[in-house]
Amino acid sequence: LRMKSPPRTPILNTYSQPLVSNNTQAVPLCIAKLKHYDPTLRANFILSHFDSTKPPSNNHSVPSSIIVQRILTLCSKVTEDANNTKLLTFALMLLRLVVLMKDGNTSADANGDNVPSGHHSDISSDTTQVVFDWMQANEGSLLQNQTCHTAMTYCIWSNMISTWKEDRTAAVDASRLEWMLEYVLRDVTSSQAQLQQAALCVLYNLAWWKSVEQQTCPDDDIDEITVTLICASVQGLLDQMMQQQQEWQLVTRLMALLGRLIVNSSGTRSEVVALIQDLGLHDALREWAVVQEPAAVKEDSVKCIGLAKELVSLLG
Repeated sequence: LRMKSPPRTPILNTYSQPLVSNNTQAVPLCIAKLKHYDPTLRANFILSHFDSTKPPSNNHSVPSSIIVQRILTLCSKVTEDANNTKLLTFALMLLRLVVLMKDGNTSADANGDNVPSGHHSDISSDTTQVVFDWMQANEGSLLQNQTCHTAMTYCIWSNMISTWKEDRTAAVDASRLEWMLEYVLRDVTSSQAQLQQAALCVLYNLAWWKSVEQQTCPDDDIDEITVTLICASVQGLLDQMMQQQQEWQLVTRLMALLGRLIVNSSGTRSEVVALIQDLGLHDALREWAVVQEPAAVKEDSVKCIGLAKELVSLLG
């Protein structure tokens, strides 16, 4: 007997990496805006870790944890200054980058996107914990005030998660993840595009992390985070089905998120498939798979409809 080949998923396969915000073009502007709080901070202190075309710098010998702590101190000074709350966005833009720093060299392409090179280690678990502790201590300023601060906080979370190539449960305990998800799930349906897209990035990177973790630590049971991600995605997709006009980028991202949870390098996770079927998404996906592609947003809709077809084949 010939074994049945697994379904081909060329579109889903393009979503194999986490989403990372690592453009460095705004660094000089951020430093200029914040020089009052740290006169010794220089743009090259940040840029030299991301751009190998710059002259060699002794900054590469500074552990990433020290750099993260310095930027957190800067963020705290700005946060405490009630007269300059708008500057917090610039400080968070720097923190967005330093949580990606690795102890070793990195290079950047013409668009400012990171391309790792040489030997380096990811941001440590201790540093991850320090960043989460600082964020929880400044919860009001970061997540309950201005939209731009909240969106940038989500961006920092997304970048941090993109470095979690191993099980980080010990460093990021369940209570921290629940706290993070409470805010992200609130804004994944936000009417403000900036918040919605940033929240979706966090959820997608969490799905990517869980798929990587499942490869290194296989488990037949579905953990609580995965269940939360599945339920949020299914609900979001079902809500979109009820809309007269679908937000194609949102739908595509939600489908890609589900796909990452269904499939890893070992194959299709039957327990995830069973849960998605129980939640009633299969029929909705079948409807999407036969939707006529609207010409006005052809590129986004083609990818979305193609993903729907691939998910239908995976769900059986």
